[in-house]
Amino acid sequence: HSEDAFRAHILKTCAIEAVVSLPVDTFYSTPKKTYVLVVRKKQKPGDRQTYPVFAYLVGSIGETLDAKRFVIGENDLPPMASLFRLFQGNPSGFTTTDPRCKIFPIERVKPEGPWLVNKWWSLEERARLGDVEAECFVGCGELSALLQDSASSLGKHAKALQGMERTVPIRQT
Repeated sequence: HSEDAFRAHILKTCAIEAVVSLPVDTFYSTPKKTYVLVVRKKQKPGDRQTYPVFAYLVGSIGETLDAKRFVIGENDLPPMASLFRLFQGNPSGFTTTDPRCKIFPIERVKPEGPWLVNKWWSLEERARLGDVEAECFVGCGELSALLQDSASSLGKHAKALQGMERTVPIRQT
């Protein structure tokens, strides 16, 4: 709930201009997806934002995402920056054919809703853009089987530990 309050405060005091999804491992020691949130302070808190939000799925940052960080040719950051500048010039009239870029109405950004914009693309669109590799979707049946396997495995380990406890002498000093 504290995140909801923080997001509500941001929406009250700032205009949300953009949310950019970065790939996993963009920041070397952060093996999670990260996002760039672009905000502009409102002249008066509570003013209603009328223009949409720029959203972009960055797939490549111009370097490998391993420890070596070699420079590579694929880099979505320059086209994203160019499109964002065009968007800033005319937010309400901006259009693009870039599948990594979408414009969403500000009403989509709610304090209690997800701000992870990659979720705003369909699963099929994200698959075409290579944005689903970090996720694993399982159905109820699969999850049930995984949990049963885990429970069985944990039970075996518990029994093995109990057996070790009986056979390992306790040293007294």
